[in-house]
Amino acid sequence: MQAATPTSPWPKWILIAGIVLALCGSLSLALTADHLSNFYDPRETSEHTAEFGEINTVTLEPGCWVVNVEESDSDYDVAFNYIENGTAGKVVSDD
Repeated sequence: MQAATPTSPWPKWILIAGIVLALCGSLSLALTADHLSNFYDPRETSEHTAEFGEINTVTLEPGCWVVNVEESDSDYDVAFNYIENGTAGKVVSDD
C-alpha cells in the first residue's frame, strides 16, 4: 500500500479569501446603496430649477418629462417649444 498524498491547502485558502471578499463587497454595497439609488434616480438627476419671472431655457433629451411646480400660490403657464436656429419654434405636442 502506498501512503496517501497530502492535500493542498490552497483550495481552502482560496475559499476563505472568496468568502471574506464577498462579505466586504456586500458590506460596502449595503453602505453605499442609498447613494447609488440617488445617483441613478431620474427624479434626482433630471431636475432643473426655474425662477419665477425669468425666461428659462432647459435642453431636454428625448423621452417622457413631467413638470412639477412647488410652493405655488398662483397658476403658471408652461410652454415647451422646439428650438430652431436658436429661437423657439413649433410647440411640442402633449403626446
